[in-house]
Formats: sequence, structure tokens, C-alpha cells
Amino acid sequence: MIKDRPSQGGEFFTYPSLKFEMTAAAFTGQQIRESPDDVSESQREFIDLAFRMALSVVAGIAGLTTLVMETPEASLDVVFMENAARLLRKFAQNKRRVIVTSNLTNSAMIPALMGGRARSQAEIAERWTRVLNLLDLAAPNAALHHHKSAYSRFLSKSIRGR
Repeated sequence: MIKDRPSQGGEFFTYPSLKFEMTAAAFTGQQIRESPDDVSESQREFIDLAFRMALSVVAGIAGLTTLVMETPEASLDVVFMENAARLLRKFAQNKRRVIVTSNLTNSAMIPALMGGRARSQAEIAERWTRVLNLLDLAAPNAALHHHKSAYSRFLSKSIRGR
């Protein structure tokens, strides 16, 4: 429970609060996290994401929801990239959509978002219908001028799930 007031002149009142009990590399066992400063940046981001996803499921009109997220892989290791991608894919079912921007890093995020290794050329073609390749749309910078074919090969490989 938290005791607080809605404004400087308002009355104090008590309301329930969600606290997380989590493990960490710095201590043995689980510890209750009291404030946002007690978790890492990526943990904060994904706790916030889970909360937003839950709200959108409950509040979405007729199940319609779109979640937009920038570079979810930015602060995650490879195992948690795959877990996060699996969570986002599961969320993006029925009438829900997920729009994700992703850097072309040597990561597992894009293949995991796509569902792993494609089983057929038809599946690869279907995946490309869901990709907006900003390398083809954005004004090219020096890196793109010099390395566009390498970026394109990496994206193709990622879409295939390899």
C-alpha cells in the first residue's frame, strides 16, 4: 500500500501498489523492488510494456489494438530478445497489431519477431509483406551509400530467420 495525495493541498489517502519480487546478479534470492530505481532500464521498459499490453487487451474496443515500439532489442541480451519477441508475437494475434522498429544489429530480434526459421518460400514472401524497409525509403547516409548490399543481405537473412 502507498500513502500519497493527488496534489500538494489534497488529503492523503492509501491505495494499492504493485511491487515486484525479482532476482539479480548482485544478490542471492529474490528481493522486493520498491521503486523504479531498483530495477534496470530494460526491466523498467518491459514492466511498462507488459502493463501497457495488459491495459490494451482489457480496454481495446472489439479487440482492436496497435502497439508501437522502437528498438525493443536495445538493452536486451540474446535470450531475452527471443523472449521479448515471442511475447510481442503472441500479443499480435487476432485483431491486435505490433509495429516495431529495429536496428540491423547482429541480434536475434528480427528473426525471433518473424517466428524463427521460415519453412518455405511462401512464408518468406508473406513475411516481406509485413516489413517496411526503411533502407529503401529513408534518405541514404554515408553508411548506406557504401554498404547497402550488406544491409540488404543481413535483412534478407533475418527475414528468413537465419
